[in-house]
Amino acid sequence: MRALSMDAKAGEEDLYREARRLELDDDLVIRRILMEKMRILLQQDPNGVKSTPGRSNFVENHRQQFVAPARVTFSHVFFSASAQSGASAPAQKAKAALVQLRSRSILPEQSAELSDPFLLGHRMRA
Repeated sequence: MRALSMDAKAGEEDLYREARRLELDDDLVIRRILMEKMRILLQQDPNGVKSTPGRSNFVENHRQQFVAPARVTFSHVFFSASAQSGASAPAQKAKAALVQLRSRSILPEQSAELSDPFLLGHRMRA
């Protein structure tokens, strides 16, 4: 906020209020910059950075803003309901694939062999 402010003598609280007024507290780019700064600070010597009760309380009271969303990686098997295969074909293929998946030790990477082609691929990362 110091880079945007015309007032070089503005205090932290004034800068914070101005950032809120400009709705920078909910800006994706600003949030990512702040997250990167936090990563850098956390990698530094913990004895070099003194925490204040105000900072600790703010983090505790706004914890959801600092928590990274959960990410999941998974593989899936896709069965197309295209006009050539008929209405019951996807269900039949899915049942046959399920039997194979349950009876054999198939790795997620190998399960794509049981699948119809899928535009986005069979493995979804994070």
